[in-house]
Amino acid sequence: MSSACCGLGFLGFLSFGSEDAVAVGGRVLINDSLTYAQTPVFRVNGVTTPGAPGLKVVVAARNPARPLIAATGNLSLAIGARGQLVLDGLVISGGALELAAAADDEPRELVLRDCTLVPGRRLNPDGSAVSPGLPSLLISHPFAKVTLERCITGPIQIDREAEITLDDCIVDAGTPQNVAYAGNAAGGPGGTLTARECTVIGKVHAKVIELASNSIFFAALGTAPDETWAAPIIAERRQEGCMRFSFVPNGSFTPRRYRCIPDAAHAQVLPHFTSRRYGDPAYGQLRQVTDLSIRTGADDGGEMGALHALFQPQRE
Repeated sequence: MSSACCGLGFLGFLSFGSEDAVAVGGRVLINDSLTYAQTPVFRVNGVTTPGAPGLKVVVAARNPARPLIAATGNLSLAIGARGQLVLDGLVISGGALELAAAADDEPRELVLRDCTLVPGRRLNPDGSAVSPGLPSLLISHPFAKVTLERCITGPIQIDREAEITLDDCIVDAGTPQNVAYAGNAAGGPGGTLTARECTVIGKVHAKVIELASNSIFFAALGTAPDETWAAPIIAERRQEGCMRFSFVPNGSFTPRRYRCIPDAAHAQVLPHFTSRRYGDPAYGQLRQVTDLSIRTGADDGGEMGALHALFQPQRE
């Protein structure tokens, strides 16, 4: 990676040519917590020379800055062949991050760390989502590898041949009946999914669930006559993968399970959240009335879901 490093406000990053300069590899640091009413293109140049490594671009907020990008549409991820883009510490509203398909079969990599893609795209004055259920992340490139670490996001649409890993994340489709994870707007299977210590609100349709560990999948079928899903959680290839120490709704089509809830001894239990509204202090946290099989159901006796790292049962 180039040693280029720009310590700028985000406006300077867009306005003074740094975007094109850093696209050849480098790092941009955002020094403030301002709101930027812009719809940037995040660009990483491609490398197609045989055997040559790809370029890496990092756009990060300097600790403890928390800049907000208030976009007016989708934000394009122009990641070239073998490129890697890392977004760190950003809040994005108004549009989805979108990685389009390309003509070549070279890999692309996207990493989001400590980012928020506002569920529902943006918020009403009362704090409710403007467009609950609209995707926040659109990945159409079949050779993409995506990693989210400690992120909050709305629904994810990802090509069935791509791969995604979620660690300590909340994926919020607004209601359990909405689609949180799929391959397209029609609800086809999304790419191979790995989820550790995550809370997913909404239905999931994946080609493969490689691993789901210490996670909550809070999903349900709709009650309308036009409901087309056969189950709240669907893995196309159920001979592969594993779900362990997780809440998985009854009737789901999943790979083999180990110590998942509900089970024979806890057939009707459900997770109860202190708040499911993004922006509330207790967003995604389990209430104490939630059954202990969920609140202490992780592999280390902690709670399942995105707030597992708080070790709330041990604190109590």
